[in-house]
Amino acid sequence: MPQSSSPISRAGKEALIFEGVTILTEGSATLGFGHIRRSLTLARLLTDRSSVRLWVVCDGPEESEPMREHFRGLEVGAGPEPDFESRVEILDLEPEAMRRHLMRPAASAKRLCLDWFDPALLPDMTMNLIDHSGQMRTAYSNSRKAESYVEGPQCAIIRPGLRALRPETPAFIPEVRNVVITAGGADPARRTLDALSDLRNHASESVKTTVIIGPLVPAGYEAEIRGVAQPSMTLLRAPEDYDAILSRADVVLCSGGGTLLESMCLGKVAVVYPQTPAEENHARFHAAAGACVMRESMPEVMRDATLRNSLVAKAHRQVDGRGAERIAEAAMWLLRQV
Repeated sequence: MPQSSSPISRAGKEALIFEGVTILTEGSATLGFGHIRRSLTLARLLTDRSSVRLWVVCDGPEESEPMREHFRGLEVGAGPEPDFESRVEILDLEPEAMRRHLMRPAASAKRLCLDWFDPALLPDMTMNLIDHSGQMRTAYSNSRKAESYVEGPQCAIIRPGLRALRPETPAFIPEVRNVVITAGGADPARRTLDALSDLRNHASESVKTTVIIGPLVPAGYEAEIRGVAQPSMTLLRAPEDYDAILSRADVVLCSGGGTLLESMCLGKVAVVYPQTPAEENHARFHAAAGACVMRESMPEVMRDATLRNSLVAKAHRQVDGRGAERIAEAAMWLLRQV
């Protein structure tokens, strides 16, 4: 990993202080790389505004090895915990790692947490996509720090390459001609097979279908997908032009995490096949706003142009793609408070 050349100071005899923003994230072949991907977007955006470090919280650097090519041009470290403090820390971690880090004493750091839901530990600022229970809103309000809590789709981090493909006005879809199935990096719940089954039952043979096989999908499962897919379908494993493929879709059959947010940002008709209960809760929030539908509505989507066009318009409004900028602005505001 690159060594730091950014401003460092000492506080007292021991504490080493990084005079900028550190983004703590985590990922592995088991956990997935969603946290790292969105943290990379933030890191590159912040480099024009502050000294920035990216720290991958893991047992050893080899866990993040599959992402190494994406780290170019950034200061990156890896290990259980950084051996320095920063003026501002952005924490994009799984709950256990987030809690462990928040409980560490910090002499001077301001902490901004992404998707954090423990009201017993309130960082200096939290920015969440959805708090279904409302407990974080209540906790910050009771602590008289309501302005330090931000929630909603406006916090969604969209990769720059994909955001560049976002149309100013989304196109309506009188006829479904192009379907993309994309169920995440590993598809642990085997949603690709569910989507293929639904298409076989409810889509005409003239519909062009592209199946995206994630980079972490096991070889045996990939063979199973290829055995079920129709010969006319295009199957691609981790294609380099993924963003362009997604942007050309009329209908996207996806899981309920980052790909759903990306699809809505592009103004696509998204049919959600959740991988987990958390993804289902997330998707149903957006479905209640009319911005996507769940799997059970897939047949209606394929036949009803009025429904499709309503989904296109509401999805495009739901996620504007500026979440990374908002989080970066919040981090810089915290840095000015130190």
